[in-house]
Amino acid sequence: MIELYVKYLRRDWQKVVLIVVLSLLTTLSTLVLPMLSKRVIDSGVLSGGNHSYGGTIAAMAVVAALAVVFPLLNSKFIAETAMGFSRSLRRDFFAHVLRLSQRDLDQFGTASLISRQGNDIMQMQIGMIQTLTSMLTAPLMCLGGIAIALLTSPRLAWIVLFAVGACLLFTFFVVGHVRELFLRQQLLLDQVNRLARELLNGMRVIRAFNKEESEQERFSGVSAQVRDTTLDMSRYMLSFQPVMSFLMSMANLLVLWFGARFMTAHQATYGDVQAFIQYLSVIILGIMMLSAALIILPRVQTAADRIVEVLHTEPSVTDSEQPRALEDSIRTLEFKNVSYRYGEGGANALSDISFRIRAGQTLAIIGGTGAGKSTLLNLIPRYYDATEGTVLINGRDIRDYRQEELREHIGIVPQKAFLFAGSILDNLRRGKADATEAEANHALEVAQSLDFVEEKEFGLYTYMTAGGTNVSGGQRQRLAIARAILRKPDLYLFDDSFSALDFKTDAALRSALHAETRNAIVVIVAQRISTIKAADQILVLENGRIVGQGTHEELLAGNEVYREIAQSQLSREEMGA
Repeated sequence: MIELYVKYLRRDWQKVVLIVVLSLLTTLSTLVLPMLSKRVIDSGVLSGGNHSYGGTIAAMAVVAALAVVFPLLNSKFIAETAMGFSRSLRRDFFAHVLRLSQRDLDQFGTASLISRQGNDIMQMQIGMIQTLTSMLTAPLMCLGGIAIALLTSPRLAWIVLFAVGACLLFTFFVVGHVRELFLRQQLLLDQVNRLARELLNGMRVIRAFNKEESEQERFSGVSAQVRDTTLDMSRYMLSFQPVMSFLMSMANLLVLWFGARFMTAHQATYGDVQAFIQYLSVIILGIMMLSAALIILPRVQTAADRIVEVLHTEPSVTDSEQPRALEDSIRTLEFKNVSYRYGEGGANALSDISFRIRAGQTLAIIGGTGAGKSTLLNLIPRYYDATEGTVLINGRDIRDYRQEELREHIGIVPQKAFLFAGSILDNLRRGKADATEAEANHALEVAQSLDFVEEKEFGLYTYMTAGGTNVSGGQRQRLAIARAILRKPDLYLFDDSFSALDFKTDAALRSALHAETRNAIVVIVAQRISTIKAADQILVLENGRIVGQGTHEELLAGNEVYREIAQSQLSREEMGA
């Protein structure tokens, strides 16, 4: 926590200096008022003089006004500093997340990263406000109040020690219990976010199987845990103010009781007792401010630890210290004995994969679910790095190239086509930022999407919801393909990108795509034999290993796994005919 605060406050050191100065002036004005009050009472009111305390009252008025102005100015600078801190931290956090590899992102999970980006940074912002407001002013008020109170009436000093000791003991008791509850609450909030995201994304499946009630019960169970934890935490926090007020009232009662006796014995003046009561109030107020900061501190520390955990995570996929420049185009793609596994102790998802493909050729990958097809594809743009073996572009290890430069030459259509909120044209321009409408229309035409886009009222400017949920799965896939085509890359990666298309559209799209990708390398992951049988080379994967490699005719003649897949699909196609 301190590390983050120091790092970002250093950028606004001028405002921090102003906050320190204003905090000192605020504390000074607060401590001076009881002294002036004592002087008015003892030297003016009780002495019976009407002229002796006019100047003191005027001074009190000025100090009281300053005691209002200084905190207002301080609050303004504190708010600006805290807002700047959260803005900078949120920007740096997101920038760091963008640098993390897919493997690193999987380690944290989407729901947890969203929670850290939003709630945890907000907690740190609140903590900074509380720290700048209380951590400097409160100790000064306490120490200054204690010192002046003891000088004002040493006989009542034990009451100060009693009140301060009781308040601090209760504060430590509350802080000790609240810290663990804060940590548990954060973990439960992550779980709620993850579950809510899962249920909302899977709403169609839930409704299809009439699981609304059971899923509601599951969500209610997690929500109940959050409720119970929050209630336990609230009980400690809400008890703080009444208990502190009770202790302050008891301390005031003791001051009045013993102060009256000292006044009767002429061992203290009425002004001494009144000033002592005011200083005692200042001391208790300082302790309450400090306690409020200490109570929220565990929550802020927990949030800071979670943010630092992400910021200190070094990307598992990094650029070389001396990267090589990628030539004008990608001419060859080669895997040499490549293996990959998720996690340290797990089994290999891919084992000993080797192949070579050059520009103008198409490589197809087929296999059962979990065979490693998507994993293989993800190694090419370096979403992951191979744990063994080497992936080569133009005969050189892809780790020698900068990730950004490498990906500029690649057009990717992921297995789950994703569209961003915005117009169709905005989504296509994510493939090529400066694309014209004519270029966008050409890409749509190749992807067999132009007809349905032109039928929409606003055409290219039709609004897409986040995820593209306002179009069908097939239309979403075709728009994602158009986005990759618009980029005109040297290497196309299609991860089961034709599965939502009917056979007629699939055939038309592949025919148009062939002319578009004539000089590029094309890698296709597919389930349909009809989609891949024209490929120059086909890999058959099973349990992460290549069990067949060759053309459609070669595999059909000599590979049992491929032949079984082909026969099952051909029979279905014939039955459908």
